[in-house]
Formats: sequence, C-alpha cells, structure tokens
Amino acid sequence: MRTGVTIELEESTLRRIEALATNRGITVDELAAATIAALIDHDERYDAARKVSIELMEAATALGPQTWARDDLHQR
Repeated sequence: MRTGVTIELEESTLRRIEALATNRGITVDELAAATIAALIDHDERYDAARKVSIELMEAATALGPQTWARDDLHQR
C-alpha cells in the first residue's frame, strides 16, 4: 500500500530535484522513494554490522595481563 507525503522545499531545491529526476528518467516521487528506501537500507545494514561487531568484541578472549609500561615502549 502506498501513501502520499507532502513536504515543503525551497524552490531552488525543488528545481534541482526535478532536474536530477529528469536526468535519471524518473519522477520526483520515484526519486524520493528510492532515496528514502536506500537510506533505510543503509541504516539497517549499519545497525546489523554494529551488532555483530559488538558481539565479536564481547566474545573475544583476553590477551592476558599487560606486562609492559608505556615508557618501556617509547624511547625518550
């Protein structure tokens, strides 16, 4: 089911959007729908990757105690 949305834009922005849609051979509605869908997809993939990263960090084994001091690693 599709539902309409109304937004207010500066005239100059609307002209640029219309030109962009025309150059791509699509309507402004199609451009807006595709752009919003891509943004949602990006956010969902980012959230999934972040979740996996956190799970991997939490599951990582400890490397052992720190046996060195910072000053030992850097000559002064």
